[in-house]
Amino acid sequence: MRTSLHTTRHGQGPPLVLCHGGPGMASDYLDALAGLLGDLVTVYRYDQRGCGQSERKPPYDIPTYLADLEGLRSYWGVERWLVAGHSWGATLALLYALEYPERTHGLLYLAGTGITMDWQNEYRANRTARLAPEIRERARILRERQNTVDGDEADRIRQEYARLIWPTDFADTQNVPPYEEHSISVEVNVKLNDDWRRLVSDRQLSARVSDLMTPALILHGEGDPRPAWPARQLAELITNARFELIAGAGHMPWHEQPGQLREHIQRFMRSLD
Repeated sequence: MRTSLHTTRHGQGPPLVLCHGGPGMASDYLDALAGLLGDLVTVYRYDQRGCGQSERKPPYDIPTYLADLEGLRSYWGVERWLVAGHSWGATLALLYALEYPERTHGLLYLAGTGITMDWQNEYRANRTARLAPEIRERARILRERQNTVDGDEADRIRQEYARLIWPTDFADTQNVPPYEEHSISVEVNVKLNDDWRRLVSDRQLSARVSDLMTPALILHGEGDPRPAWPARQLAELITNARFELIAGAGHMPWHEQPGQLREHIQRFMRSLD
């Protein structure tokens, strides 16, 4: 179903589309990453359907999101591009590479969680362990209240909770960039996560990934509370993939280790020439 999507373009060089995380967030939190890469590639970004400044227009499911991304490639007049994504966006980038291998020059998979759901308990434990006891308790109360309210009160609770756990996404929880409030579509988040769970339960997904011949760089911050092993497993499945662990970085390596991140991406791009 056709929709209107908010898009941006930055930099110069080979085309790279950068898929944002969430699901349900907007792409603006990736401004610094786009700036880091702007002299290497032309970075195409967009707010996914139902997110940020894009139109709220269902359906919110993986086939529709893949069709949206392919439609943007055609709209921008790009023949073939590097497909990159962060967090949930890494999942979307992987699925696009599976669906449109002839359009995918390379896959850049940043801070993703593989093709399993078995990482979640470890992630929650890692995140909780990084919180001071009083903050941990407040976060628990907010988490429990999220499902009992709606409207403005629900939004307020989600923002307070996000602000409390923000430092846990960084390797150095005492030295984090200021928290910036981001809107998130709960409807998009719930529906896409449900769709992803259904896809993960399909045994054919692993077989499709193992057949992927697209060159892939899979990057994960050593200090990300999301464990690295699912991303490492994914790299082992893909025939032409390399896994790199970024020391001193959490879930958003461009904040903590921009030099390392840029070096890995530059080396990957040279390998594609």
